[in-house]
Amino acid sequence: MIGDDSVPREHFDTIVVGAGPAGEVVAGELAAGGQKVAVIERERVAGECSFWACMPSKTLLRPSELLTAARRAPGAAEAITGELNVTEALKWRDRMVSNWDDAGYATWLTDREIELVRGSARLVGDGGVDVEDRRLQADNIVIATGSKPALPPIDGLSETRFWTNREATGAHEIPDRLLVLGGGAVGVELAQAYARFGASVALIEGADRILPGEDPRLSAAIAAALKLDGVEIHTGVTASKVHGGEHEQRVVLADGTELRGNELLVATGRNPASDGLGLESLPVKLERGAIEVDKRLRAAPGIYAIGDVNAINMTTHTGKYQARLVAAEILGHGYDADYHAIPRVVYTDPNAFGVGHTPESAAADGIAVALGTGSVADTAASSIVRADWRDAVDEFLTLVGDQRTGRIVGAIAVGPHAADWMGQATLAVQTRTEASALARTIQPFPALSEVFTLAARDLVAHGQS
Repeated sequence: MIGDDSVPREHFDTIVVGAGPAGEVVAGELAAGGQKVAVIERERVAGECSFWACMPSKTLLRPSELLTAARRAPGAAEAITGELNVTEALKWRDRMVSNWDDAGYATWLTDREIELVRGSARLVGDGGVDVEDRRLQADNIVIATGSKPALPPIDGLSETRFWTNREATGAHEIPDRLLVLGGGAVGVELAQAYARFGASVALIEGADRILPGEDPRLSAAIAAALKLDGVEIHTGVTASKVHGGEHEQRVVLADGTELRGNELLVATGRNPASDGLGLESLPVKLERGAIEVDKRLRAAPGIYAIGDVNAINMTTHTGKYQARLVAAEILGHGYDADYHAIPRVVYTDPNAFGVGHTPESAAADGIAVALGTGSVADTAASSIVRADWRDAVDEFLTLVGDQRTGRIVGAIAVGPHAADWMGQATLAVQTRTEASALARTIQPFPALSEVFTLAARDLVAHGQS
């Protein structure tokens, strides 16, 4: 059928290519707005995040986080008589990813009268999309195909067996020793998860510190937390060669050091998954595989690109934000994208959190920087939550202010469950709140969020109004 122009195309208002979180959201919003929508997916509905990334990785971190917290609390510690049951933890992970079965997610689409088309899509111009033996047509096409692992050009890597995030989050056995290439969010989260499951872990990062895109103090705090769990960290040195066999992998570092492990996890970033879509024949611009878009996420007339495939910010929450924006645009009440307050979270124990500017990026942007810092250890809640661990890791909140306006332009933090209590930092940056207003905000007692009062008062004292 494909290639036969005499065959009429099935018409939809919008076709969404990719059924990950961004694709699901935009399809749901458009269907709720009265549109006839089709979603094309070649793997699993709900995508990478639900089956091989966000959800399973955080599930793997949770059991050891709870056990570690209990062991630090007098009274609870005495009740702990056994070790972590890794088998049951992995079974819980399996349940959280529905045993890699997407039937429930597919039902979510069909319940909203969204047509699910399984297969690989190819855009053919003028709103046409070919998928397997079907020919589809739409007024609007939304590309939401996500990303894929970026593999570094290391000698021997292509001939060596290694893990990506998929194998690491889906494993059913814990290796005795795990080597991790890459000290970004994925690398450090999985390094901690496997170390707490009993593996010996070595992490290699070519930059001079892990989490190199964040503030040095944040990087140092998470490095200290990993070392408490026994993670061996190598920074400032790259891998020059990889080789190994069925049961052992070896990484040779540029300084001549050789590291050996049973498994090798390559967590060195991701690339947009834009190949194979037929974009070369369309008026769409690509930059290193990323689809270029404007402030309304338009890649070309009638074509939008959301989520990782546009590489603006490769996080699920950004993709879902862009999905809502594109749905609004297609339904006639659009608005320009605004990325100045995107949360950045690393779900280690403790969490690392950033939003808006770091001190360094603010200075580079010409902002007259003032900083206000509060120590989590100085809150009453810390002594309850952390008990005997208050001095082991530097847990803090730093607010980044603009001296000229008195407004908060960024925040960085390290602390237990910071992802949950740092929402007000995101709101402060998003709404350009003045430091003095946050300093006067009443925080609950005893709660870790009292650190906002400490940091905001410190920021006011350093020249904010």
